[in-house]
Amino acid sequence: PKDYPLLQAKNILLTPHTAFLSQESMLSRAKIEFDNVKAYLSGSPKNVCKIE
Repeated sequence: PKDYPLLQAKNILLTPHTAFLSQESMLSRAKIEFDNVKAYLSGSPKNVCKIE
């Protein structure tokens, strides 16, 4: 909806999801995912979100 608060926020930049189909982005995401799995399995997870 046009009145959705996120769309009105001054500190938000919204972009379309067009870059995710490139080979470079797929390789980059795969590396990040594998690195995250390896880190998790070694007991040092990355990119942990703290839920409060």
